[in-house]
Amino acid sequence: MDAVEPPPTMLAGAKRLHAARQITWIDDSLPGLRQVRDLDRTYDLVLASVVWMHLSAGEQRRAVETVSCLVAREGILNITSRRGGSEVDRDFHPVDIEATVDAFAAKGFNLLDKSADRDLLGREVVWQKFTMRQRT
Repeated sequence: MDAVEPPPTMLAGAKRLHAARQITWIDDSLPGLRQVRDLDRTYDLVLASVVWMHLSAGEQRRAVETVSCLVAREGILNITSRRGGSEVDRDFHPVDIEATVDAFAAKGFNLLDKSADRDLLGREVVWQKFTMRQRT
């Protein structure tokens, strides 16, 4: 399993939490994922959890191109994005879920599920999630 976690503090915490698992940790980031692409692999499951809203609109479009190439045929893509709330030290950008789903559909993905859920910690946040499958 390969995992990407660009912020050093989060990477260190993830490595500690999952030390017993066979995970290759890669210091890389969207929208390019240059190091991951250089591995020349595709993945049956790609999770982009709580990252999409940190990308500008242009970076989101580039990320669609990048991620589309990494999902294997019949593979699953799951994206979770945060809407609402703010943190002073972090950039947040709007995510148009419909446009993102349409962009992936144009790359050969079918929508399997889409949802929006309230934050379990009671913050003024909505978690937008969608799951797609790469067509054969």
